Amino acid sequence: MKYTFFILIISILTISCTRNANTKNGQSNIELIKVDFSKEYTQKKFPNTNYSMRVQRLEDNKDFPVGYVDKLIVNDERIYLLDRSKSQSIFVYNRAGTLLQVINRIGNGPGEFTSPTDFDVDKKTDNLLVMDANLRKILIYSPKGNFIREFKYDSFAIRLLLDDEGNIILDNGNIPSPEGAYYLSRIDQNGKHLNSFFPADSSVLGITLNSREPLQRTENELFFLPVLSNRIYSLQDDEPSLVYQIDFGKYWPDNNFCEQMKKVHPLKIRQFMFENNYVCFLNYIQTKDVLHIDFYKDKNYSLYYNKQTKQSLLVAMEDESMSFPLATYGNEFVFIKYNEITGAPTVVFYTVNFDLL
Repeated sequence: MKYTFFILIISILTISCTRNANTKNGQSNIELIKVDFSKEYTQKKFPNTNYSMRVQRLEDNKDFPVGYVDKLIVNDERIYLLDRSKSQSIFVYNRAGTLLQVINRIGNGPGEFTSPTDFDVDKKTDNLLVMDANLRKILIYSPKGNFIREFKYDSFAIRLLLDDEGNIILDNGNIPSPEGAYYLSRIDQNGKHLNSFFPADSSVLGITLNSREPLQRTENELFFLPVLSNRIYSLQDDEPSLVYQIDFGKYWPDNNFCEQMKKVHPLKIRQFMFENNYVCFLNYIQTKDVLHIDFYKDKNYSLYYNKQTKQSLLVAMEDESMSFPLATYGNEFVFIKYNEITGAPTVVFYTVNFDLL
């Protein structure tokens, strides 16, 4: 994937070290998912490993062409794309691919952002909430793209996600918050701090090597992948509950390696990971029935894990014009495929086929 490493080098390098975390007492139902590289599916190349695949073309915009899609949200009515780099814009389409709005208000004034760091859609109002991490403010736009208002927040954050009450969960990117050493904090839509939760691991506090989307919502449940971790947690009632642990065996960096990396420049970590043949760039996304993780070891991989049957399908992602899944819709994973000549994005809906096994 020709677009993958450019973005990862800048902000989301991920190495993963096994370590303990605070979880609920008496916790059970932790799923250990073993990745066996000897069982890589090679008979067909992705995306021909599917039940179904749907393609949705998107209307072009000559004034603000889409570059790299950093975030994607798909709901019943609309498709939202975030391009942080080339256009520094958020694009809103209907489900037929017609462009409805482009939110591109670069600046330091009201209704403007220096760069759109992240965004989410309020399910109650369909308003768009846009984060500007540089100015530490969140801007609210109407479903038609009109600026409504903005507000400041106090602590540093790199990602946001709305909870079921419409409050905003901020991911601080492993930078300690003023309230204490927590990964996550919650504010209301006026910027008032409500609480901080998920205590950070003090042994790696301050190391800002995060996954693509550490904080996610699936079926109205929140999930979180901490920095330098191979463990995915549920955040029911704001308490971390370990649900998945990914086992890469000898290809996983041990604690001693991670201690050494704390003194190394982030751009050097990738080199050390490659030299030691470790798995890196770990990310996750899931539907109700299937967990997907992607990572790099010699090449880009995707692993699909069926939560019901416990089957795993490991495939290489060798199409450089295809992204990893950036969103889900129902039981489908949603990718971006870039035109190999123009670079224009197309939305691809994909359902994995476990009958191949």
